[in-house]
Amino acid sequence: MTKATATYNHAEVENYIATEQAQASSFDNPNIYFIDLNHDMSVYMAAHGQTWQSYYGDSWHPNEAGHELAGELLFDDFIATFGTGSIEWQSPGSGESTGQSYGTNAVTGGNV
Repeated sequence: MTKATATYNHAEVENYIATEQAQASSFDNPNIYFIDLNHDMSVYMAAHGQTWQSYYGDSWHPNEAGHELAGELLFDDFIATFGTGSIEWQSPGSGESTGQSYGTNAVTGGNV
């Protein structure tokens, strides 16, 4: 979450994130994931009574605390999405794993 995302470019950023999500979904591929850190950070800040000012570096970049929070939330998303084992490639359309393990196949969205 940045000043621009929270304030003067909020609508544009939300539209951009929605477009990213639609593009990721359009592949209809079980190996592509959309993780919206902007949403995650907004929910976290609201739950903890915080605002973007706590994580402000400049208009488009978070400070060190903002990067740390984004990393923690992304880690949590990866664990929730993939668990703690190997990530296995799935054949598109079949929904079946091939047993081949790869690095993280993720599409992350939003400005943090």
